[in-house]
Amino acid sequence: MCEHGVSLFVHDPQKAEKEIPTLIQDPLVLDYFWLKLTREYNSASNRYCMKINDRILQDRCVTLVRRPHLYRE
Repeated sequence: MCEHGVSLFVHDPQKAEKEIPTLIQDPLVLDYFWLKLTREYNSASNRYCMKINDRILQDRCVTLVRRPHLYRE
């Protein structure tokens, strides 16, 4: 689902941002999705980090935005 969700953002970000929370019911999976989306789609902004409810994942996401060189593969 996460890969498909990221591709939705590539084609229509506004529509995808509204649809994803209805498609992913598990809050932890949704948090992981916002982290993955930030990493793969929009690593220059913490916009999606602010949607993460889990504090640890949110902190990791914000660190990713601030220090992307730490997360290069």
